Amino acid sequence: MQVYNNIFDEKLLDNVVNYSYNLLQQDKLEKNFWTNHSWERGIVLDSSVVLCTDTPTEYSNEIVKSLMKNGLIKTMPDNMSCMIYIWTAGSFIPFHTDEFKDRKLAMTLFLNRDWEKNWGGANIHHNKELNKYVLEYPEFNKLLVSDLSENIEHSTTMTTPMSDNRITIQMFI
Repeated sequence: MQVYNNIFDEKLLDNVVNYSYNLLQQDKLEKNFWTNHSWERGIVLDSSVVLCTDTPTEYSNEIVKSLMKNGLIKTMPDNMSCMIYIWTAGSFIPFHTDEFKDRKLAMTLFLNRDWEKNWGGANIHHNKELNKYVLEYPEFNKLLVSDLSENIEHSTTMTTPMSDNRITIQMFI
C-alpha cells in the first residue's frame, strides 16, 4: 500500500464534504444513500451504519485528473467506482481483502479536516515487505493506494461513540 499526501485541490475536497453534508440534510436519506448493510455479511458484522453514495461525476472527473497529473494512473479509467462513505460512530470494517476481477487499484481518500486519533477510524493494513501491520490515521487529503493483485489484508478500526462522522472517498479502478 502506498500513501500520498496533499495531491488533491483542497477546494475540491471541501466541495465533496459540503455535498455530502447537504445530502444528509435532505428528508429522504434512502434516495441519496445505501448502507454497509448491503455489503457481504462478513464485512459488516456488528458495525454501525456507513452511509454510501456515488461521487458526482464533476468531482470524480477532477479526482481522476489529479491522479493522472500525479502519475498514479496513466489514462482515464474505463471502469471505476468512486463513492463517498460517511462512517458513523461505532462503524468499522473487519480484516478482509478486496476482490475485484475487473479492477486493479483500490484507493481511500480521507476528507476530515480535523480527526482525533482517539476517535479510532484508522486503516490497518499488512505490509508484506516489513512483515507487520501498519496503521494509517485519517488525515485530510491523505490517499491510500492498494494494488488489488497483492491481496493486502486490511481493516478500519471502530470509530468511538463520541467521534465525528469519518468521511472518505473510496475508489476502485
